[in-house]
Order: sequence, then structure tokens, then C-alpha cells
Amino acid sequence: MGKVDFGVLYGQKTTEDALLIYSSYEDAKASPQTGDFIVLTPKDEGNTKYLARVEAEIYDEDPIFKSQDKTLIAVHYARIAERELSERDKQKMFSYTYKVRILGTFTDSGSKISFTTAVRKLPVVSYIARHLNKREIESILNKTNENGVEIGYLCVGETVFEDKGPILFDIRKLRNKRTIVFAQSGFGKTNLVKVLLYHMTRDTSYGKLIFDLNGEYFLRGTATYGLGDINENPIRDNVVVYTDKKLPEIYTKQNRFVFGGKVALNMHKHLAVGDILNFGTGFSEVMKSFLLYLDEDGVSNFIENIDEYVRNPSRLHIDFSDFFGEQKKDSKGNVKEDVSARKTR
Repeated sequence: MGKVDFGVLYGQKTTEDALLIYSSYEDAKASPQTGDFIVLTPKDEGNTKYLARVEAEIYDEDPIFKSQDKTLIAVHYARIAERELSERDKQKMFSYTYKVRILGTFTDSGSKISFTTAVRKLPVVSYIARHLNKREIESILNKTNENGVEIGYLCVGETVFEDKGPILFDIRKLRNKRTIVFAQSGFGKTNLVKVLLYHMTRDTSYGKLIFDLNGEYFLRGTATYGLGDINENPIRDNVVVYTDKKLPEIYTKQNRFVFGGKVALNMHKHLAVGDILNFGTGFSEVMKSFLLYLDEDGVSNFIENIDEYVRNPSRLHIDFSDFFGEQKKDSKGNVKEDVSARKTR
């Protein structure tokens, strides 16, 4: 698909960031959807062009358009569009009001497209409104990802623009950064992450740990594939899966990835007191004070010996007497339960 005109800019609402565009009957068939990238450009495609994104279409009739003779508008439109309008076009002129966000400006020298996010003035009335072409997508949307991997195609609503070429993303940008994928439910967040992971498995220069609570990344879904469905060596050799879920037979027979068994964690060795404080709840004041005491004093062997403390609680008073104090005994020499403890900050 080349450039597709869908209207002519004839004004801007003063009350909000909305552009007023009118279209002929035929051109209106190419009108943009919410989320579409559009270009506002002089008819001769010279000078500065504007890149914008449609955020909403406002359904109210513009008073300027309503008060004018549509025949005169059709004549004006034909002059700007530089083509004859059919009789149907002359009788059916449409006014559209789009709320847009102007993302930047660019110039096209023929050999190079130069894009900047700086917008010093608004587009001129009578500019043509059209869709992005393939070359502009490659030069603007993929500008900082020339060496990236293909993650899909530009998609607006249910329309997939395969003819405009793939969208690229440099997955090296994800290293040593916190990244969140935002989208509404059902808009493909999981699929996007799966595509990124698929490409990341090929780079073994750094490790990746994936917490896949529901198995949606490596297992097949109702309408999507998982990493386990990809019969390729980088997945087979580099992906290790720990799970207690039942794996599909085809995964195990064809060795689609390395199966590491169930998730196993040596809590005595790897769990720290700080972890308990960060993730645990429901502690009594005495227990919380005790854990804070252990954490502040840097006691490292408490978790390692916790089984012994459970079997023989009196050892706590022996090993941590500076916190609990000496154990009290009754007249018969039996140990009395003592819930008091040293106050901590």
C-alpha cells in the first residue's frame, strides 16, 4: 500500500486538541481508526510533514461545516485534491473531527527521512491527511531499532498492515532495565512477551529467569502457541523448565526443551531473615521484634537451625539470651513460658 489520502485539514477546535478534516465519499472509505498513525502533509509532499496519532473520533457535527454549502466545500476539496469529484462525491461530503496527538515532524529528501519530536507550529489548513507508507514506517517507527528483531506488524484494531513491513525492536534495550508491558485485556501482552523471549533465548551471554505461574509462556493456549511448541534448537538447548504441571506428550517425546523437574528450593540455605520480613505476614509483636533483632545483628545461621529450634524452643533462650533473657522456672524447676522480649527499634 502506498500513500492513501483520506481527507483535507480545514481547521482545529479551539476547546481541545482536535483537528477538523473533511472527506469526499470515496476518500472517507480510508478514514483512520482510533490508534492509527497519520501524516499531515502539503499536497506536493514538500517541506515539513507532521506525524500524529488518532486518539479518538468526536461524534459531533462541526458548526463551520454545517453552515456552509456542501457544493462549495466539494469545489474547494476538488481544488486541493487536484482531481475531479464524481456526482456522488459532490453530494456526499463528510466532516470528521479527530482528537489527535502530534508526535513530531519530519522531512523527506528522497534519500533520507529526518524525524524530530520538536513541533514548533501547527499544520496549515488545506494540508492533506493520509496514512503512513512503508518507507516512513521503516524510517520513523523503526528508527532506533534498525538492528532489532521482527516482533510483528503494525496493527490497529483488527486491521493488520502486513504490506507496510514488520515492526522491529532491539531486545538489548531490555537488559538491566525494569520494563512493563501495558495493554487492555486480550490485546496481546502475553504474545508480545513470548515473541521477545523467543528471540532472547538465542543470546546465551546472560541468563533469564521467567516466573510463569500459569504456564502461559511455555504451554500452548486455547488459540496461541507456547515456547514448547517451537521445534528449534535454541529453545531445545537453552530453555530449562521446572514445573509440576503435566506436560503434553509431544513436548517430552520430541525433547522440545530441557525438563528440570519440579521447582525445588533449599529454604534452609537460601532463605534469609530479611526475606521473611519482606514477604511474611501475621507475626506477633514478639516474633516481629525477634526477626528484626536477627536481621539487624546479621545472624546468619538462624534459618539453618530452625528445625532444631522448633523441636527444642528452649534453645532460643540459650542461643539468643541477650534478646529473650534467662528462662524463668517455677518452684518445681520447670521452665515457665515467657512472652516478654527485648525491645527493638
